Amino acid sequence: MPVPPGDAVRPAAAYERSRPGYPAAVAAHITRRGRIGPGRRVLDVAAGTGQLTRALVAAGAAVVAVEPHPALRRELARVLPAVPALAARAEALPLAPATVDAVTVAQAFHWFDAPAALAEARRVLRPGGELVIAWHVRGASQGWVRAFSAILVDAGVESPVHRFAGLDVAGLVAAAGGFGPVTRWRHCWECAFDPGRLRGWVDSLGLAGRLDAARRRQVEARVDALLRADPDLAGRDAFGFPFTTEVWRCRAA
Repeated sequence: MPVPPGDAVRPAAAYERSRPGYPAAVAAHITRRGRIGPGRRVLDVAAGTGQLTRALVAAGAAVVAVEPHPALRRELARVLPAVPALAARAEALPLAPATVDAVTVAQAFHWFDAPAALAEARRVLRPGGELVIAWHVRGASQGWVRAFSAILVDAGVESPVHRFAGLDVAGLVAAAGGFGPVTRWRHCWECAFDPGRLRGWVDSLGLAGRLDAARRRQVEARVDALLRADPDLAGRDAFGFPFTTEVWRCRAA
């Protein structure tokens, strides 16, 4: 993600607390299909606070994380102190050619200069190595989820069209060259949320300088009103937040 001026420590902690991680089914698909496990070296690009990184570590792989934002990198180091966390971008990876067995990108590909990032992923991958691109899309089956999304759109921090919707991953990979066919896999699930976690999502938006303090308070007030008024949320200490996770995979030629 773009690195804003300053060092957003509070939003980085909020990001770790509020954003969805990767459920067991998604982690298993990524690690098993990607042959990620003991004896394999994996580069997790734009790793954030390590929400996917921890699944790669749990599979037994030797993981290196790359994250350009200093506050996110510190949060990742706090959560996963044994994982090297390098300050770099997807378009200029600080690894030698053909030195990793897999490259993973979770919830970040939309920030990249895709041709440059794909060229770098191909450069550091060994022949036959796996490229995995994954992201969560919020479900729209529940009215409160649509209302929450509308609050973010009204605040100017989110597009009316989901930011991943226009990404032709297969086309971008084919144009980049050096990779085999792309496969796509989807998994629908619910993440356990509570009112504080939903508010924390808003707080985390300050991470990229997208909301100043005054504007964030206005958005938080609208989220609080939604929590009080929506019949699926009012008076509830816990609720499920629906997501669909999409995983795109291919192998280096």
